[in-house]
Amino acid sequence: MALTTPTTYDDMASDVFFGLTEADKDPLNRLLLNTNYFYGRHSPPLVQFSPYAANATNNSEVFIVPASWSADGLEYTAAVNFWRSDTSAVTLAVEVSGTGTGSWSAVTGSPFTLIASGGSSGDAAATFTFTPVLARVYLKLTITNATGGAYSQLQSFMAYPSTVAVTTGEKASGFIGYEDTHLATTAAAIHTEYFNRAEANMFSVFRDRRQVVASFVQSQGFPGRLTASATATAVKTFPLTLTMPCFLPFDLGTLTVQVLANDSGAGGSVTVHQLGHTASVSLAADGTPNAGSMTFKGKDPVLVFTAEVDTQLDVSYVVVTWQPTAAHGDFLNDVAPPARLEYLLTLNEVIEKRVASAYTVPAMAFNPASKGGTYWNWQHRIPPATYAMRGMRAVHQEPIAGAPAAITIFNTSSGTSGVSAIVSGQAEFVPSWPPTGTSIVVPGSMEYEASPTMAMDRLHEMPAASWTAQNESFYGLFFHSTGGAWIRVADLSTV
Repeated sequence: MALTTPTTYDDMASDVFFGLTEADKDPLNRLLLNTNYFYGRHSPPLVQFSPYAANATNNSEVFIVPASWSADGLEYTAAVNFWRSDTSAVTLAVEVSGTGTGSWSAVTGSPFTLIASGGSSGDAAATFTFTPVLARVYLKLTITNATGGAYSQLQSFMAYPSTVAVTTGEKASGFIGYEDTHLATTAAAIHTEYFNRAEANMFSVFRDRRQVVASFVQSQGFPGRLTASATATAVKTFPLTLTMPCFLPFDLGTLTVQVLANDSGAGGSVTVHQLGHTASVSLAADGTPNAGSMTFKGKDPVLVFTAEVDTQLDVSYVVVTWQPTAAHGDFLNDVAPPARLEYLLTLNEVIEKRVASAYTVPAMAFNPASKGGTYWNWQHRIPPATYAMRGMRAVHQEPIAGAPAAITIFNTSSGTSGVSAIVSGQAEFVPSWPPTGTSIVVPGSMEYEASPTMAMDRLHEMPAASWTAQNESFYGLFFHSTGGAWIRVADLSTV
Protein backbone atom coordinates (compact mmCIF):
# COMPACT_ATOMS: atom_id res chain seq x y z
CA MET A 1 0.00 0.00 0.00
CA ALA A 2 1.40 3.41 -0.95
CA LEU A 3 0.08 6.97 -0.81
CA THR A 4 1.90 9.38 -3.06
CA THR A 5 1.57 13.17 -3.04
CA PRO A 6 2.98 14.31 -6.39
CA THR A 7 5.06 17.49 -6.35
CA THR A 8 3.67 18.61 -9.69
CA TYR A 9 0.55 18.20 -11.79
CA ASP A 10 0.78 15.57 -14.53
CA ASP A 11 -0.53 17.32 -17.65
CA MET A 12 -1.18 14.53 -20.13
CA ALA A 13 -1.05 15.06 -23.88
CA SER A 14 -4.09 13.87 -25.82
CA ASP A 15 -2.26 10.91 -27.33
CA VAL A 16 -2.03 9.39 -23.83
CA PHE A 17 -5.76 8.68 -24.01
CA PHE A 18 -5.79 7.00 -27.40
CA GLY A 19 -5.09 3.39 -28.19
CA LEU A 20 -5.07 0.83 -25.40
CA THR A 21 -6.75 2.30 -22.30
CA GLU A 22 -7.00 -0.70 -20.04
CA ALA A 23 -6.57 -0.14 -16.31
CA ASP A 24 -2.88 -0.60 -15.95
CA LYS A 25 -0.65 2.22 -14.71
CA ASP A 26 -1.70 4.61 -17.45
CA PRO A 27 -3.67 6.85 -17.82
CA LEU A 28 -6.28 6.37 -15.06
CA ASN A 29 -3.59 5.94 -12.44
CA ARG A 30 -2.10 9.29 -13.46
CA LEU A 31 -5.48 11.02 -13.26
CA LEU A 32 -6.01 9.69 -9.75
CA LEU A 33 -2.55 10.84 -8.70
CA ASN A 34 -3.48 14.30 -9.95
CA THR A 35 -6.29 14.35 -7.38
CA ASN A 36 -3.69 13.63 -4.68
CA TYR A 37 -1.63 16.51 -6.07
CA PHE A 38 -4.66 18.80 -5.81
CA TYR A 39 -5.20 17.93 -2.16
CA GLY A 40 -1.55 18.51 -1.31
CA ARG A 41 -1.06 21.73 -3.29
CA HIS A 42 -4.39 23.56 -3.70
CA SER A 43 -3.64 26.78 -1.81
CA PRO A 44 -5.92 29.73 -2.62
CA PRO A 45 -5.93 32.68 -0.19
CA LEU A 46 -8.33 32.04 2.67
CA VAL A 47 -7.54 35.29 4.48
CA GLN A 48 -6.25 38.34 2.63
CA PHE A 49 -6.47 42.05 3.35
CA SER A 50 -4.60 45.31 3.19
CA PRO A 51 -5.54 47.55 6.11
CA TYR A 52 -7.55 50.62 5.25
CA ALA A 53 -6.07 53.85 6.65
CA ALA A 54 -3.30 51.98 8.49
CA ASN A 55 -1.35 54.42 10.62
CA ALA A 56 2.34 54.93 9.81
CA THR A 57 2.97 56.57 13.19
CA ASN A 58 1.95 53.77 15.54
CA ASN A 59 4.29 51.56 17.52
CA SER A 60 1.65 48.81 17.63
CA GLU A 61 -1.65 48.16 15.84
CA VAL A 62 -4.32 45.46 16.25
CA PHE A 63 -6.51 43.96 13.50
CA ILE A 64 -9.40 41.47 13.71
CA VAL A 65 -10.46 39.42 10.69
CA PRO A 66 -12.60 36.28 10.16
CA ALA A 67 -11.40 33.01 8.63
CA SER A 68 -13.05 29.85 7.24
CA TRP A 69 -10.55 27.12 7.96
CA SER A 70 -10.42 23.84 6.07
CA ALA A 71 -12.28 21.09 7.91
CA ASP A 72 -9.13 18.98 7.63
CA GLY A 73 -7.16 20.92 10.26
CA LEU A 74 -4.49 22.12 7.84
CA GLU A 75 -1.41 24.22 8.54
CA TYR A 76 -1.41 27.67 6.93
CA THR A 77 1.32 29.87 5.52
CA ALA A 78 1.12 33.61 6.18
CA ALA A 79 2.74 36.08 3.79
CA VAL A 80 3.09 39.55 5.32
CA ASN A 81 4.14 42.93 3.90
CA PHE A 82 4.99 45.71 6.33
CA TRP A 83 7.03 48.88 6.86
CA ARG A 84 9.19 49.98 9.81
CA SER A 85 10.50 53.43 10.64
CA ASP A 86 13.87 52.25 11.99
CA THR A 87 15.95 49.07 12.21
CA SER A 88 14.24 47.63 15.30
CA ALA A 89 12.74 44.13 15.26
CA VAL A 90 9.07 43.85 14.25
CA THR A 91 6.81 41.04 15.51
CA LEU A 92 3.31 39.86 14.64
CA ALA A 93 1.25 38.18 17.36
CA VAL A 94 -1.41 35.78 16.01
CA GLU A 95 -4.36 34.91 18.24
CA VAL A 96 -7.59 33.04 17.53
CA SER A 97 -11.07 33.14 19.03
CA GLY A 98 -14.38 31.37 18.60
CA THR A 99 -16.41 34.54 19.15
CA GLY A 100 -14.36 37.33 17.59
CA THR A 101 -14.98 39.56 20.60
CA GLY A 102 -13.00 37.83 23.37
CA SER A 103 -11.37 34.62 24.67
CA TRP A 104 -8.31 35.07 22.47
CA SER A 105 -5.53 32.48 22.59
CA ALA A 106 -2.17 32.56 20.84
CA VAL A 107 -1.38 30.02 18.14
CA THR A 108 1.76 27.94 18.66
CA GLY A 109 4.84 29.99 17.83
CA SER A 110 3.21 33.40 18.34
CA PRO A 111 4.44 36.11 18.35
CA PHE A 112 6.31 35.62 15.10
CA THR A 113 9.38 37.70 14.27
CA LEU A 114 8.74 39.38 10.93
CA ILE A 115 12.18 40.95 10.86
CA ALA A 116 15.04 40.93 13.34
CA SER A 117 16.78 44.11 14.46
CA GLY A 118 19.37 45.48 12.08
CA GLY A 119 19.43 45.83 8.34
CA SER A 120 17.58 48.72 6.75
CA SER A 121 14.40 50.52 7.66
CA GLY A 122 11.50 50.74 5.22
CA ASP A 123 9.48 48.11 3.38
CA ALA A 124 9.93 44.42 4.16
CA ALA A 125 8.17 41.07 3.76
CA ALA A 126 8.09 37.82 5.74
CA THR A 127 6.42 34.40 5.79
CA PHE A 128 5.67 32.00 8.63
CA THR A 129 3.39 29.01 9.27
CA PHE A 130 0.74 28.42 11.92
CA THR A 131 -1.98 25.90 12.67
CA PRO A 132 -5.26 27.30 14.04
CA VAL A 133 -7.85 25.54 16.19
CA LEU A 134 -10.76 24.70 13.86
CA ALA A 135 -13.48 26.06 16.14
CA ARG A 136 -11.67 29.38 16.51
CA VAL A 137 -12.59 31.14 13.30
CA TYR A 138 -11.43 34.68 14.05
CA LEU A 139 -7.89 36.04 13.90
CA LYS A 140 -6.43 38.89 15.95
CA LEU A 141 -3.15 40.22 14.56
CA THR A 142 -0.95 42.60 16.53
CA ILE A 143 2.05 44.11 14.75
CA THR A 144 4.60 45.73 17.08
CA ASN A 145 7.90 47.54 16.71
CA ALA A 146 10.29 46.42 19.47
CA THR A 147 11.40 49.98 20.22
CA GLY A 148 9.00 52.34 21.93
CA GLY A 149 8.60 55.47 19.85
CA ALA A 150 9.51 53.64 16.63
CA TYR A 151 6.81 52.71 14.16
CA SER A 152 5.56 49.65 12.32
CA GLN A 153 2.83 49.48 9.67
CA LEU A 154 1.09 46.33 8.43
CA GLN A 155 0.37 46.74 4.72
CA SER A 156 -0.78 43.27 3.69
CA PHE A 157 -1.61 39.90 5.27
CA MET A 158 -2.37 36.76 3.27
CA ALA A 159 -2.89 33.20 4.60
CA TYR A 160 -3.23 30.07 2.47
CA PRO A 161 -2.92 26.28 3.04
CA SER A 162 0.63 24.99 3.34
CA THR A 163 1.74 22.01 1.26
CA VAL A 164 0.39 18.85 2.88
CA ALA A 165 1.06 15.15 2.33
CA VAL A 166 -1.85 12.82 1.60
CA THR A 167 -2.43 10.28 4.37
CA THR A 168 -4.71 7.28 4.73
CA GLY A 169 -8.36 7.49 5.64
CA GLU A 170 -11.26 9.75 4.74
CA LYS A 171 -10.76 13.39 5.67
CA ALA A 172 -13.40 15.62 7.22
CA SER A 173 -13.65 17.40 3.85
CA GLY A 174 -14.65 14.09 2.22
CA PHE A 175 -11.34 13.55 0.44
CA ILE A 176 -9.99 9.97 0.31
CA GLY A 177 -6.41 9.61 -0.86
CA TYR A 178 -5.66 7.36 -3.82
CA GLU A 179 -3.30 4.48 -3.08
CA ASP A 180 -1.24 4.03 -6.21
CA THR A 181 -0.76 0.27 -5.86
CA HIS A 182 -4.43 -0.31 -6.66
CA LEU A 183 -3.93 -0.17 -10.41
CA ALA A 184 -0.44 -1.64 -10.50
CA THR A 185 -1.62 -5.16 -11.27
CA THR A 186 -1.52 -5.99 -14.96
CA ALA A 187 -5.00 -6.01 -16.52
CA ALA A 188 -6.65 -4.92 -13.26
CA ALA A 189 -10.35 -4.13 -13.65
CA ILE A 190 -11.54 -0.56 -13.98
CA HIS A 191 -14.20 -0.07 -11.32
CA THR A 192 -16.74 2.74 -11.22
CA GLU A 193 -15.35 3.76 -7.83
CA TYR A 194 -12.07 4.96 -9.36
CA PHE A 195 -13.85 7.44 -11.63
CA ASN A 196 -16.37 8.55 -9.03
CA ARG A 197 -13.75 8.93 -6.32
CA ALA A 198 -11.51 11.07 -8.56
CA GLU A 199 -14.37 13.48 -9.31
CA ALA A 200 -15.59 13.48 -5.70
CA ASN A 201 -12.09 14.20 -4.38
CA MET A 202 -11.70 17.23 -6.63
CA PHE A 203 -15.09 18.58 -5.59
CA SER A 204 -14.46 17.94 -1.88
CA VAL A 205 -11.16 19.82 -1.81
CA PHE A 206 -12.41 22.69 -3.95
CA ARG A 207 -15.50 23.19 -1.81
CA ASP A 208 -13.65 22.79 1.50
CA ARG A 209 -11.03 25.47 0.83
CA ARG A 210 -13.03 28.65 0.66
CA GLN A 211 -11.52 31.72 -0.95
CA VAL A 212 -11.64 35.36 0.01
CA VAL A 213 -13.20 37.59 -2.66
CA ALA A 214 -13.01 41.07 -1.14
CA SER A 215 -12.00 42.70 2.13
CA PHE A 216 -12.13 45.99 4.01
CA VAL A 217 -10.23 45.87 7.31
CA GLN A 218 -8.99 48.58 9.62
CA SER A 219 -7.15 48.65 12.92
CA GLN A 220 -8.89 48.60 16.27
CA GLY A 221 -7.82 52.23 16.67
CA PHE A 222 -10.42 53.02 13.96
CA PRO A 223 -8.64 55.80 12.05
CA GLY A 224 -11.53 55.76 9.57
CA ARG A 225 -14.28 56.38 12.15
CA LEU A 226 -17.58 57.50 10.64
CA THR A 227 -19.92 59.97 12.31
CA ALA A 228 -23.35 61.36 11.51
CA SER A 229 -22.61 64.72 13.09
CA ALA A 230 -20.04 67.19 11.85
CA THR A 231 -19.51 68.34 15.46
CA ALA A 232 -18.43 64.90 16.72
CA THR A 233 -14.80 64.36 17.67
CA ALA A 234 -14.15 61.79 14.96
CA VAL A 235 -12.05 61.59 11.85
CA LYS A 236 -14.75 61.37 9.20
CA THR A 237 -18.17 62.97 9.08
CA PHE A 238 -19.82 61.06 6.27
CA PRO A 239 -20.75 57.48 5.38
CA LEU A 240 -18.36 55.21 3.48
CA THR A 241 -19.21 53.89 0.02
CA LEU A 242 -16.55 51.61 -1.36
CA THR A 243 -16.47 49.92 -4.79
CA MET A 244 -14.62 46.60 -5.13
CA PRO A 245 -13.91 45.04 -8.56
CA CYS A 246 -13.81 41.23 -8.25
CA PHE A 247 -13.24 38.11 -10.32
CA LEU A 248 -14.30 34.51 -9.56
CA PRO A 249 -12.99 31.34 -11.22
CA PHE A 250 -16.53 30.06 -11.84
CA ASP A 251 -19.95 31.70 -11.91
CA LEU A 252 -21.44 29.15 -9.52
CA GLY A 253 -21.31 29.35 -5.75
CA THR A 254 -22.31 31.41 -2.77
CA LEU A 255 -20.84 34.62 -1.42
CA THR A 256 -20.71 34.92 2.36
CA VAL A 257 -20.54 38.44 3.78
CA GLN A 258 -19.06 38.86 7.27
CA VAL A 259 -19.15 42.14 9.17
CA LEU A 260 -17.89 43.35 12.53
CA ALA A 261 -18.91 46.96 13.11
CA ASN A 262 -20.18 48.97 16.04
CA ASP A 263 -22.42 52.03 16.00
CA SER A 264 -22.84 53.90 19.27
CA GLY A 265 -26.41 54.55 18.15
CA ALA A 266 -29.02 51.94 17.38
CA GLY A 267 -29.42 52.10 13.62
CA GLY A 268 -25.98 51.67 12.04
CA SER A 269 -25.53 49.00 9.40
CA VAL A 270 -23.25 47.77 6.61
CA THR A 271 -24.69 46.72 3.25
CA VAL A 272 -22.96 44.80 0.45
CA HIS A 273 -24.53 44.51 -2.99
CA GLN A 274 -23.51 43.64 -6.53
CA LEU A 275 -23.50 46.64 -8.81
CA GLY A 276 -26.22 46.33 -11.43
CA HIS A 277 -28.08 43.51 -9.66
CA THR A 278 -30.62 43.32 -6.85
CA ALA A 279 -28.86 40.80 -4.60
CA SER A 280 -27.59 42.34 -1.38
CA VAL A 281 -26.83 41.67 2.28
CA SER A 282 -27.42 44.23 5.05
CA LEU A 283 -25.97 43.50 8.50
CA ALA A 284 -26.31 45.35 11.78
CA ALA A 285 -23.41 47.32 13.23
CA ASP A 286 -24.10 46.08 16.75
CA GLY A 287 -20.58 45.26 17.95
CA THR A 288 -20.85 41.50 17.27
CA PRO A 289 -19.75 39.44 14.23
CA ASN A 290 -22.63 39.12 11.77
CA ALA A 291 -22.85 37.16 8.55
CA GLY A 292 -25.20 36.64 5.61
CA SER A 293 -25.09 35.09 2.14
CA MET A 294 -25.87 36.41 -1.31
CA THR A 295 -26.00 35.11 -4.85
CA PHE A 296 -24.08 36.76 -7.65
CA LYS A 297 -24.24 37.03 -11.44
CA GLY A 298 -21.34 36.28 -13.76
CA LYS A 299 -17.66 35.73 -12.98
CA ASP A 300 -16.70 39.38 -12.49
CA PRO A 301 -19.12 40.98 -9.99
CA VAL A 302 -18.45 44.53 -8.84
CA LEU A 303 -19.28 44.69 -5.14
CA VAL A 304 -20.24 47.88 -3.33
CA PHE A 305 -19.85 48.27 0.46
CA THR A 306 -21.93 50.98 2.11
CA ALA A 307 -21.64 51.88 5.80
CA GLU A 308 -24.75 53.68 7.05
CA VAL A 309 -24.17 55.69 10.21
CA ASP A 310 -26.65 56.28 13.00
CA THR A 311 -24.43 58.13 15.47
CA GLN A 312 -20.80 57.03 15.39
CA LEU A 313 -19.71 53.93 13.47
CA ASP A 314 -16.50 51.90 13.73
CA VAL A 315 -15.93 49.17 11.14
CA SER A 316 -13.48 46.41 12.08
CA TYR A 317 -13.95 44.38 8.90
CA VAL A 318 -16.17 43.64 5.95
CA VAL A 319 -15.02 40.37 4.34
CA VAL A 320 -16.61 38.48 1.44
CA THR A 321 -15.70 34.83 0.83
CA TRP A 322 -16.69 32.40 -1.93
CA GLN A 323 -17.60 28.73 -1.66
CA PRO A 324 -18.26 26.83 -4.89
CA THR A 325 -21.60 25.03 -4.97
CA ALA A 326 -21.44 23.39 -8.40
CA ALA A 327 -23.64 20.33 -8.68
CA HIS A 328 -21.97 17.10 -7.63
CA GLY A 329 -23.05 13.52 -8.19
CA ASP A 330 -21.60 10.22 -9.30
CA PHE A 331 -19.37 10.60 -12.32
CA LEU A 332 -20.50 7.18 -13.55
CA ASN A 333 -23.56 5.10 -12.69
CA ASP A 334 -22.68 1.86 -14.49
CA VAL A 335 -21.65 -1.04 -12.29
CA ALA A 336 -18.43 -1.83 -14.17
CA PRO A 337 -17.91 0.43 -17.20
CA PRO A 338 -15.41 -0.40 -19.90
CA ALA A 339 -12.31 1.74 -20.29
CA ARG A 340 -14.01 4.05 -22.75
CA LEU A 341 -12.08 6.97 -24.10
CA GLU A 342 -14.74 9.59 -23.39
CA TYR A 343 -14.74 8.72 -19.68
CA LEU A 344 -11.04 9.38 -19.39
CA LEU A 345 -11.13 12.58 -21.43
CA THR A 346 -14.05 13.96 -19.42
CA LEU A 347 -12.44 13.08 -16.10
CA ASN A 348 -9.24 14.78 -17.22
CA GLU A 349 -11.21 17.93 -18.06
CA VAL A 350 -12.96 17.90 -14.66
CA ILE A 351 -9.61 17.71 -12.88
CA GLU A 352 -7.81 20.17 -15.12
CA LYS A 353 -10.32 23.01 -14.89
CA ARG A 354 -10.15 22.99 -11.08
CA VAL A 355 -6.36 22.86 -10.96
CA ALA A 356 -5.55 25.54 -13.54
CA SER A 357 -6.27 29.17 -12.64
CA ALA A 358 -8.96 28.31 -10.10
CA TYR A 359 -8.19 31.13 -7.63
CA THR A 360 -9.78 34.48 -7.02
CA VAL A 361 -7.84 37.73 -7.13
CA PRO A 362 -9.09 39.20 -3.83
CA ALA A 363 -10.24 42.81 -4.08
CA MET A 364 -8.74 44.81 -1.22
CA ALA A 365 -9.44 48.32 0.00
CA PHE A 366 -6.66 50.54 1.30
CA ASN A 367 -5.56 54.15 1.40
CA PRO A 368 -2.08 54.57 -0.07
CA ALA A 369 -2.06 58.13 1.27
CA SER A 370 -1.34 56.65 4.72
CA LYS A 371 1.70 54.66 3.58
CA GLY A 372 4.97 54.78 5.44
CA GLY A 373 7.10 54.10 2.37
CA THR A 374 7.00 55.20 -1.26
CA TYR A 375 4.33 52.71 -2.35
CA TRP A 376 1.64 50.62 -0.76
CA ASN A 377 2.74 46.95 -0.77
CA TRP A 378 0.74 43.72 -0.99
CA GLN A 379 0.93 40.20 -2.43
CA HIS A 380 -1.26 37.91 -4.50
CA ARG A 381 -1.30 34.12 -4.70
CA ILE A 382 -0.78 33.06 -8.34
CA PRO A 383 -2.67 29.87 -9.28
CA PRO A 384 -1.15 27.09 -11.38
CA ALA A 385 -0.85 27.48 -15.17
CA THR A 386 -1.06 31.29 -15.05
CA TYR A 387 1.02 33.64 -17.17
CA ALA A 388 -0.51 37.07 -16.51
CA MET A 389 -3.05 39.07 -14.51
CA ARG A 390 -5.48 41.66 -15.76
CA GLY A 391 -5.74 44.31 -13.09
CA MET A 392 -8.95 46.06 -12.09
CA ARG A 393 -8.97 49.14 -9.87
CA ALA A 394 -11.61 51.43 -8.39
CA VAL A 395 -11.14 55.18 -8.00
CA HIS A 396 -13.47 57.69 -6.40
CA GLN A 397 -13.62 60.99 -8.27
CA GLU A 398 -14.01 64.28 -6.51
CA PRO A 399 -13.61 67.76 -8.05
CA ILE A 400 -10.63 69.15 -6.19
CA ALA A 401 -7.87 71.50 -7.21
CA GLY A 402 -4.62 70.15 -8.57
CA ALA A 403 -3.50 67.97 -11.43
CA PRO A 404 -5.18 64.55 -11.69
CA ALA A 405 -2.96 61.61 -10.87
CA ALA A 406 -2.40 58.40 -12.80
CA ILE A 407 -3.17 55.03 -11.26
CA THR A 408 0.24 53.40 -10.91
CA ILE A 409 1.08 49.77 -10.10
CA PHE A 410 4.28 47.78 -10.23
CA ASN A 411 4.63 44.07 -9.68
CA THR A 412 7.86 42.15 -9.26
CA SER A 413 7.79 40.17 -12.52
CA SER A 414 6.65 43.10 -14.65
CA GLY A 415 9.50 45.18 -13.28
CA THR A 416 9.80 47.96 -10.71
CA SER A 417 11.48 50.68 -12.76
CA GLY A 418 9.73 53.73 -14.17
CA VAL A 419 9.20 52.33 -17.66
CA SER A 420 7.77 49.13 -16.19
CA ALA A 421 4.93 50.91 -14.39
CA ILE A 422 1.46 49.66 -15.27
CA VAL A 423 -0.64 52.80 -15.41
CA SER A 424 -4.16 53.74 -16.37
CA GLY A 425 -6.23 56.87 -16.23
CA GLN A 426 -3.46 59.42 -16.70
CA ALA A 427 -4.82 62.93 -16.41
CA GLU A 428 -8.31 61.57 -15.77
CA PHE A 429 -8.75 60.59 -12.14
CA VAL A 430 -8.55 62.59 -8.94
CA PRO A 431 -8.52 60.13 -6.02
CA SER A 432 -9.95 61.25 -2.71
CA TRP A 433 -9.90 59.54 0.70
CA PRO A 434 -12.08 57.95 1.84
CA PRO A 435 -14.46 57.22 -1.07
CA THR A 436 -17.94 58.43 -0.26
CA GLY A 437 -19.83 58.03 -3.50
CA THR A 438 -19.89 56.16 -6.79
CA SER A 439 -16.46 54.99 -7.86
CA ILE A 440 -15.15 54.34 -11.33
CA VAL A 441 -13.98 50.78 -11.96
CA VAL A 442 -10.94 50.84 -14.24
CA PRO A 443 -10.34 47.51 -16.04
CA GLY A 444 -6.78 46.96 -17.13
CA SER A 445 -5.74 46.46 -20.71
CA MET A 446 -5.48 42.95 -22.20
CA GLU A 447 -2.25 43.90 -23.99
CA TYR A 448 0.75 41.77 -23.07
CA GLU A 449 4.10 43.55 -23.27
CA ALA A 450 6.96 41.85 -21.45
CA SER A 451 9.58 44.50 -22.34
CA PRO A 452 7.92 47.92 -22.31
CA THR A 453 9.91 51.01 -23.25
CA MET A 454 7.56 53.33 -21.39
CA ALA A 455 4.93 53.19 -18.65
CA MET A 456 1.69 51.88 -20.16
CA ASP A 457 -1.63 50.17 -19.48
CA ARG A 458 -1.03 46.42 -19.92
CA LEU A 459 -1.35 43.01 -18.33
CA HIS A 460 0.73 42.21 -15.26
CA GLU A 461 3.45 39.79 -16.25
CA MET A 462 3.78 36.86 -13.83
CA PRO A 463 6.65 34.48 -13.03
CA ALA A 464 7.09 31.60 -15.47
CA ALA A 465 3.88 29.56 -15.45
CA SER A 466 4.09 26.59 -13.11
CA TRP A 467 1.84 23.84 -11.78
CA THR A 468 2.81 25.03 -8.31
CA ALA A 469 1.11 28.16 -6.94
CA GLN A 470 3.41 31.12 -6.38
CA ASN A 471 3.38 34.51 -4.63
CA GLU A 472 3.92 37.84 -6.33
CA SER A 473 4.56 41.27 -4.78
CA PHE A 474 2.70 44.41 -5.91
CA TYR A 475 3.21 48.13 -5.27
CA GLY A 476 0.59 50.79 -5.95
CA LEU A 477 -0.56 54.41 -5.78
CA PHE A 478 -3.67 56.50 -6.44
CA PHE A 479 -6.58 54.11 -6.14
CA HIS A 480 -8.64 52.85 -3.21
CA SER A 481 -9.33 49.20 -4.12
CA THR A 482 -7.63 46.66 -6.33
CA GLY A 483 -8.73 43.38 -7.86
CA GLY A 484 -8.00 41.50 -11.04
CA ALA A 485 -8.41 38.37 -13.13
CA TRP A 486 -5.86 35.61 -13.75
CA ILE A 487 -5.03 34.75 -17.36
CA ARG A 488 -4.34 31.07 -17.94
CA VAL A 489 -1.77 29.88 -20.47
CA ALA A 490 -3.35 28.92 -23.81
CA ASP A 491 -1.48 25.63 -24.08
CA LEU A 492 -1.16 23.70 -20.80
CA SER A 493 1.55 21.50 -22.27
CA THR A 494 3.90 24.49 -22.09
CA VAL A 495 3.67 24.71 -18.28
